[in-house]
Amino acid sequence: MELPAYCRVVIQFLEATGWRVTEALELTWDRIDWDRKGIRLSARQTKGKAPRLFPFGMAPDLTAILEAAFKARCGDFVFQGAARGQGARLHDPAAPLAGRDEAREL
Repeated sequence: MELPAYCRVVIQFLEATGWRVTEALELTWDRIDWDRKGIRLSARQTKGKAPRLFPFGMAPDLTAILEAAFKARCGDFVFQGAARGQGARLHDPAAPLAGRDEAREL
């Protein structure tokens, strides 16, 4: 089974950054600092409650992911779902066991 394009780009971002899924899916354009080539997360946005700056300038693959997402942007979220303008949804294989829907949306 092949993932839809909007899911593949999230997976590529997660592989490049090592971030948690919620951190990536909640990422908004105001957190991208193009001048300093960094992504800022406030303490409120991280599990460890410590602010982070992730530099992407030295990572050409990550820069390309962000640039492509910026060109295709439609809304505040960096990663858009199948219906443009809403946050991305990822399949959650454990969801049926927990009595939840199989898609995770933030």
